[in-house]
Amino acid sequence: MSTNASNKAVNHLGTAVASSDQLTVANAFLERYARYRATRPEELLGRVNRAPLDTFLPPGSMPLIELLPTLLPNSESTAATIGGMVCVPLQDLNILYQVRDNAKCCGVSHDEELLTELLALIFDRIFQDRLVPDLIKRMLAQLQVPVLKAMLLDRSLIAQPGHPVRQLLDIIAETASGRSDVDDIDSDYCQLIKGVVNDIELHSDTGLALFTDAIRQIDELNRQTWTRESKRHETAIALLQDKERREIIEVQLSMHLRDAISGIELHEQVREFLLSPWYQVLLKNYLNHDRASTVPTLKNTITDLVWSVQPKISLQERQRLAQMLPLLLNTLRQGLTSINWPRNQQDAFLALLMDLHTSGMHADARTEWQDQAFKLFEARISSLPNNLEPDPDRPGFSAESVDISPRELEILLREERILVLVAHPPLDAHPPAVLGLSRVEAGDTVAQLQPSTWIEFLQDGQTRLLKLRWVSPMRTLLLFTDGAGEYSILFTPEVLRAHLENHTASILGQQGLTGRVLASIEASMASP
Repeated sequence: MSTNASNKAVNHLGTAVASSDQLTVANAFLERYARYRATRPEELLGRVNRAPLDTFLPPGSMPLIELLPTLLPNSESTAATIGGMVCVPLQDLNILYQVRDNAKCCGVSHDEELLTELLALIFDRIFQDRLVPDLIKRMLAQLQVPVLKAMLLDRSLIAQPGHPVRQLLDIIAETASGRSDVDDIDSDYCQLIKGVVNDIELHSDTGLALFTDAIRQIDELNRQTWTRESKRHETAIALLQDKERREIIEVQLSMHLRDAISGIELHEQVREFLLSPWYQVLLKNYLNHDRASTVPTLKNTITDLVWSVQPKISLQERQRLAQMLPLLLNTLRQGLTSINWPRNQQDAFLALLMDLHTSGMHADARTEWQDQAFKLFEARISSLPNNLEPDPDRPGFSAESVDISPRELEILLREERILVLVAHPPLDAHPPAVLGLSRVEAGDTVAQLQPSTWIEFLQDGQTRLLKLRWVSPMRTLLLFTDGAGEYSILFTPEVLRAHLENHTASILGQQGLTGRVLASIEASMASP
């Protein structure tokens, strides 16, 4: 393109500001593509939709953007086909290979021919993308010429995810993916996309402001949709966060308590008492913020109870036991009453306790091992935090130890009348690592998932495209929805891992449409 012609076109159409680094990256991509193209002539050079023009001019003699109106396929059915009115195969919607061949005959530069062909390949990949519904692909086909104009004026958009042209393609694909109403041409969403695409197709020479305005309109509709849907999910998320908190506190407390008494000799009923009713007393106080101040007293009660049933071999120890018993028994009574532990069971346990105290009073020896075991137990109880609120930064804490039952989640959501499904492990398991990921790969994949990641999930013979909308604070719950937020399903990491192994779920990624397409082309160019 001549300098004057280029400046005239830029001033007329407008372009995003590109840095020299972005232009360098784009040129490097184009060079790699040129080398790749030389090795794949049968795949790329042979793509022609209609017979090329008869005229042939010397290369570089004419700027493509000025010739563009004369290079388009001249069939009356083209506009209707691209507009989605005729249900032709998607691969037949690509007119850019024909534009490339017509441009070559008209003597455009090699660079412009290459850019046109690259964009043709980009649209090929768009038409093959698994996330974008076919109806939307037919609408996106109408943007081939406007995008080509923008790319000819500013090839650096290849390296600019934030370029308005790329942003528009991305937001259309993002908002369309997984939508249940996308096949309804009369839906508000489809009518909006149809309108903005038609406007850009008819008025693409007026500048990038059209792309920016289209992005704003789609973003506003998406915001309104998600304002409604997020309110529907607010109750579910609050409920699930509380469920996660309770589960984590329960697991941590149980682990601490079991670890503390693991090395000390105790009467079996005393051990069972600490792990069951007294665990419930502790748990109730850990869960209730208003009762957090009572936790140190309840921890001391555990230490006193275990000490009270150890052999007493000195007068001082027997006197100490006699002095502490009234307070110990009263604290036990109060705690057990707070969890509604039956009175007859309280009486039976306290009677056993008195028998053990009497036996301990008459002991005449205690081993050194018993003393060391009690000191270790005492230290472990003392180290039990007064606050067990979920905290991923707490040393030794691992959310992987928390595996919430899908059945429990179903009951919880049903009781609250919340319309969120719960995923269960696959029923018909395939042989491990034959179709899906290995267990380690699946586990690592789930651990690294971030919101906005798309997955493909096979359920009851139906494949759904789902987006990760919410990850619980401790990553024990993952909420996925379809594109419109109408279908919601909850996974635990373990269940999702099992589906990834079984190939009944697969990760589609987090990149936008243009990022996915360019990455796939890059991967093709890198393959031998």
